[in-house]
Amino acid sequence: MDWPDAWNDLFDLLLHNLKAGSPDHVHGTMRVLSEFAAENLSDQNFLQVAPILIPELHRIFCAETTYSLSVRARSLVIFREYAYSLYIMEDDDIQKRYFDPVLPSWMEAFKKILDITETPPDSISIKHQTIVKLLKEFPKQMSPFINTFVGPVWNHLTHFQPRYQVERVNAPEDDDADENVDSDGQIISLDSLIYELLQFLENIQFKAAKKPQLKEMFTTAAVKGAKRGPTDFMKQLLTVTLTYMQVTTEMQERWAHDMNQFIQDDEEEAMTFNVRVAVDELLVAMVDGPFVTETLQALCIAAAALFEEGSKKRAAGDENWWKLHEAGLLALGRMSNEIVDARSELNFGFDVLQLVWHVLLEDAKCGGRP
Repeated sequence: MDWPDAWNDLFDLLLHNLKAGSPDHVHGTMRVLSEFAAENLSDQNFLQVAPILIPELHRIFCAETTYSLSVRARSLVIFREYAYSLYIMEDDDIQKRYFDPVLPSWMEAFKKILDITETPPDSISIKHQTIVKLLKEFPKQMSPFINTFVGPVWNHLTHFQPRYQVERVNAPEDDDADENVDSDGQIISLDSLIYELLQFLENIQFKAAKKPQLKEMFTTAAVKGAKRGPTDFMKQLLTVTLTYMQVTTEMQERWAHDMNQFIQDDEEEAMTFNVRVAVDELLVAMVDGPFVTETLQALCIAAAALFEEGSKKRAAGDENWWKLHEAGLLALGRMSNEIVDARSELNFGFDVLQLVWHVLLEDAKCGGRP
């Protein structure tokens, strides 16, 4: 497409379809605009197109009763292309004129999407686009708004926890997970959305050291004169995220057929991308981040909670009890060197190494399961 030298009225036609076309016309127009935005935006073209098109994209994104979720998600993808074009221009004046004024209205729309934790399969894509395409890809521009999204992201993680347990961890054998592939070739599923939510939290904890409002979420030291330790939120964060580290039914089946695959997936440098790996990456990032002591202390407390819950499930006859124990042991094993090195600084009322030995000895007495 050689615009504007050829088809010089193309943009006017596309814009007319966006404003006056039926939902089907808008859907087709959005597909063309995706290519248009990706391939035909010079600096000069951007200044010609963006001020007219971005408000229309925002209107479509917010029109939840008029357009399908896929069309609204597509408007977000196109907005991302324009945001990226602006980003690579590296012109602060242009950013202030064309991007900064529209950000608050887009942020308000994003928050409205993420404030609703109920997520049927057809709404996963638009939430996925919101997290990965903007909040992650343009952290500098979104930084002033980041506090707004911590709560909704956390609410989604806690909301998805029982669903993930049923649909992934305890799923019947041969029960394939629902997956869709978007127009960019990305797999969109509950797993991919949870993966991005966890990565968002990974990015947040690095910003927290410089943002007092975020810092007080992770460490009690944010309060002057208080002893350094994990906050209740930090403890809950580690407890919830560790449950996402459990072995899924799909993993069990794959590893049962090929033990080499288990060894390959379990390598720290494995190229497998799934929710379990995302939790592992989050733990590593948090230990490398500004709240090392708080993370290790909260991790040990969270692992102890998983051991207790797993033992209760075992006593109740739940055959998947061992998955909680395995997740807790895996997390502690990943961080074992750091825990031993920081042992004198950790204070949570029990000996974590003694606890691990106790869990291993008790689990060794159980037959029929790993």
